[in-house]
Amino acid sequence: MVPIRGSNNKFLGAMIPGDSAVEVVLTSGLFSTLNIYNTLLIGRLIVTWFPAAPQQIVYPLATICDPYLNLFRGIIPPLGGLDLSPILAFTALNFFTSTAAALPAQIDGDGNIVGVPEKKNVFKGLFAEKKKEEKR
Repeated sequence: MVPIRGSNNKFLGAMIPGDSAVEVVLTSGLFSTLNIYNTLLIGRLIVTWFPAAPQQIVYPLATICDPYLNLFRGIIPPLGGLDLSPILAFTALNFFTSTAAALPAQIDGDGNIVGVPEKKNVFKGLFAEKKKEEKR
C-alpha cells in the first residue's frame, strides 16, 4: 500500500497496487456492497409511500437505511412534507460507488490512467452460447 498524504501531512487514503487477488476482492467487494446498499435505499424509499406496509419489511430497512438518510435530513429539511434529502444521499452514494469502481485503475508517473482491469462478465458467455444454439 502506498500512503497518500495531504498538505497538512495527514493520511488521506491508500492505493492497492498490482493485479492481485486481494485487490480484486477488496474493490469488487466494496463496489458490490455499495450497490446492494443503493438497492436497499431504493426499497426503503418505496416502502415509505405505503402507510400500511408490513413491519417485517419496514423495520429492517429502517434500521439499515435511516442512519445514513438522517445525515442528509439534517442538511436538507423537509419542504412542505416532501423529503428531498434522499436526492443528496443518492448523489453521495453514487460518488462513492463510482470511486470504488475506479479503485483498480492503474496510473502512470504523470497521473494518466494507463488501464482499468476488465471485469469479467460471466453471463456474457452464457448469452453468447445461447445465441449460437438458437442459430443452429
